[in-house]
Amino acid sequence: MDLSEHLSFLDISLAPATWNSIKSRKDVSTSVDMAGETLQVPLLASNMTSVYSPKLAHELARMGGRAVVPRFYDVETNIRLFKEGIYGTIKPWVSCGLGEVEYERAITLEEAGAGVIIIDVANAACDDAAEQFVKLRRNTDFHIIVGNFAAFAQYQTFMDKVRGCMPPDAVKLGVGQSRVCQTRMVTGVGYPALSTLLDFKGKGVKVICDGGMSNSGDLAKALACGADVMMSGSLFAATQESNAEVHYEWDDEMKKLKKFKKHYGSASNTAYKEQGKMSYFRTAEGIESLLPISGTVEQLVNNLMGGLRSAMTYTNSLNLNQLKEVKFSRISNASYLEGLPRP
Repeated sequence: MDLSEHLSFLDISLAPATWNSIKSRKDVSTSVDMAGETLQVPLLASNMTSVYSPKLAHELARMGGRAVVPRFYDVETNIRLFKEGIYGTIKPWVSCGLGEVEYERAITLEEAGAGVIIIDVANAACDDAAEQFVKLRRNTDFHIIVGNFAAFAQYQTFMDKVRGCMPPDAVKLGVGQSRVCQTRMVTGVGYPALSTLLDFKGKGVKVICDGGMSNSGDLAKALACGADVMMSGSLFAATQESNAEVHYEWDDEMKKLKKFKKHYGSASNTAYKEQGKMSYFRTAEGIESLLPISGTVEQLVNNLMGGLRSAMTYTNSLNLNQLKEVKFSRISNASYLEGLPRP
């Protein structure tokens, strides 16, 4: 990958079409096939404990996306959250980590009816992730997503390691690109989101962009640069239906308590304590944040999709495949800002 071409969402702008023949925003299709299912909107809620709740899963399924059950619980709680999150015939997706205990978690969730699983690890370019994938591919009927990867070369090596197995149904991309992720600051390792997407674009791999989205413009750019689906933690954590802890702060100017949702990633100090991961050889690579409550899941999805539909009309894209053909121009050199609060 050419280091000179590292691109953040802030670095580019999509080019409008020479001519727009789409009569109405409602005429565009935002659906995408992913892991054996058709999503009417290309949105996933992250598998974080501060995001997932059965109510959020119901609302997002109703709107056409999917929520993912976190793996940071005991198996019994996992099964309960999965079953309570089923919306009619639409099931939430589930996740697992690495090793034998997590393999057993996956088997138990499949027995409970789960059909799509994400092997969820900070760096999927490793022997343990390849071994877990092979076991699940050979012994279950799951549609399997693997992540996270930062570059296509990592995925190629992963496929060499699992030779003989059908490829993952999709991969999850992103190292150090979300708002609560500090990997790039703590370790110096990572790539801006769009650089990773462009590295995978046109390679025939279904792609989930994990993190870094702040608005509908970011969503449109990610999809144009090769993402099939966008996953977000902070945007969904800020909704009324999320599982994020409610936090109150006094506003001296307004003379009243202001209500926030307390959101943290799976690599924050708080998360490490909950997961029993505190150790001298491990340091937190995520932060906690207070998010103003943004409204409901329905309002969030409508806002994101409204902006996406507008982007598709500006670029004369009737569907998401056509959006991937849109050209973009570089407008800044702001990739170092990605993951920091927006102005």
